[in-house]
Amino acid sequence: MKFTSRVLIALMMTSVSIIAQAAPTTQPRSVRIAVIGGMNETGFWDAISHRFEQTTGIQVNAVATGNKDGIAKVFKQGGIDLIVMHTSDTIVNLVADGYAIDAQPWVKNDFIIVGPPDDPAGIKGMTDAAQALKKIAKTKSTFVIHASLGAQEVLRNILEPNEIELDPDHTTALIDDHQRKVLKIAADKKAYTLIGRIPFLNGKLPNAGMVVMVKDDLRLRRPFMVAVANPAKMGDVHLGEARMLAAFLRSDSTQAWIGTFGKGKFDDQPLFFPITESTATTQPVSAILSVVGHVPHPLFLDADSLKKLPRHSLDVKGKDGKPAHYEGVFVADVLKQAGIPLADHQMTRANLPLYVRVAAADGYAAVFSISELDDDIAVHSILLADQKDGQPLSDRDGPLRLIAPQEMQQARWVRQVQSLTVVQSN
Repeated sequence: MKFTSRVLIALMMTSVSIIAQAAPTTQPRSVRIAVIGGMNETGFWDAISHRFEQTTGIQVNAVATGNKDGIAKVFKQGGIDLIVMHTSDTIVNLVADGYAIDAQPWVKNDFIIVGPPDDPAGIKGMTDAAQALKKIAKTKSTFVIHASLGAQEVLRNILEPNEIELDPDHTTALIDDHQRKVLKIAADKKAYTLIGRIPFLNGKLPNAGMVVMVKDDLRLRRPFMVAVANPAKMGDVHLGEARMLAAFLRSDSTQAWIGTFGKGKFDDQPLFFPITESTATTQPVSAILSVVGHVPHPLFLDADSLKKLPRHSLDVKGKDGKPAHYEGVFVADVLKQAGIPLADHQMTRANLPLYVRVAAADGYAAVFSISELDDDIAVHSILLADQKDGQPLSDRDGPLRLIAPQEMQQARWVRQVQSLTVVQSN
């Protein structure tokens, strides 16, 4: 069945949307994903998908979006390569039942404690959730917790280590985890509750007169997981592309970007949080080179990461016959960082069928056999340059240009290099 435009189909009994598109006449590399609705609705997933597409040239197609139960149901039906949701029994069971593999945490969101405007426990403005809960317990203020296992786990992980016991006569545990209903019930009871920070602040959830009391405590954060479809059970899976996207989500440059995205939109915090706090920076870090494909360790390198590799230079003549002095890193050194055994007599017969596709921002590409890049075999080392005659490359050539000094025609001197994709020939 072909669609001439994007069509949104709501599944019965779930809150999930499936997006279908007309198949293009050519089939670019793509990865099909199911993503939790809240992440999609904030614009965060669109932004991170765009970064991945710009870095790798691989399209990200959102096939399903919605709540965790809904996207899990669609994922089991096949045709999806990767799924993103909160850590939960749902994603654990996808792995346990053989539908998914390689489940990993990659980002966090956070809860806040909200309450009635009169704030009977006197906790408004606190940033220590444990101390706030102690005051709620001491004043026997009403507290409501919804059925989400994630919310309950976050609460339990604060209560138990700090030996806090909420008054059972003033604590209500709901069997419903819909946050809209939770807020309404808490408001009716003039109670405190845990709620997602972003859906509360962005107006997706009517606040029912409730106000923010406590936020910015690291213990209120909860991780998201990413998992890849299991080809042994699911059949047609874009396994390589899915693993590349999973690696991209966990890469240092993406984690740093996560720590800055959305700051100032609702408050002074980003929309989501990196899994490792030390990777967050005050400025977004953009990868300028991806090393992907048939590699043990996919890389997404920024300019600073490239400069940490051994530096080399080449003196060559351009097409105009004028001498030029290029500086940069050898392609072989970049590939070694990705786990390809080059130089030092490490090349094996198993690696000889590999070749590297060098792709540019404008779509131009050139191919090198792996032996052309190995210093034990090749006559000349091939340079990935970021400077010419002591200056950064021009916008026309940079930020990276491949220099193959052995070639007179310079057909493979690729400008604006964006990616190195290692491929194994059949």
